[in-house]
Amino acid sequence: MFEKLERRGWRETDLARRRKSDPCKLERAARLRRETPLSLKEIAARVHLGTSKTANAKLHGYMCGAAPSVRGTSAFGHLSG
Repeated sequence: MFEKLERRGWRETDLARRRKSDPCKLERAARLRRETPLSLKEIAARVHLGTSKTANAKLHGYMCGAAPSVRGTSAFGHLSG
């Protein structure tokens, strides 16, 4: 996981600064969920997703294809208005 962070120029501490629904964080969490035996609680702590309950909700939505909503944009990424 950490080699991908380095490729983007991030450090592990940068994960704490990003929002819980950040697509990059959710991508990493989903990969950890699929490829490791880590519990959801451990993944939430490692990727800084908040509580395991919050992480479960965000990760479930991400893995089922629901993109996190961004205020001011439509489902197609265009500005609404």
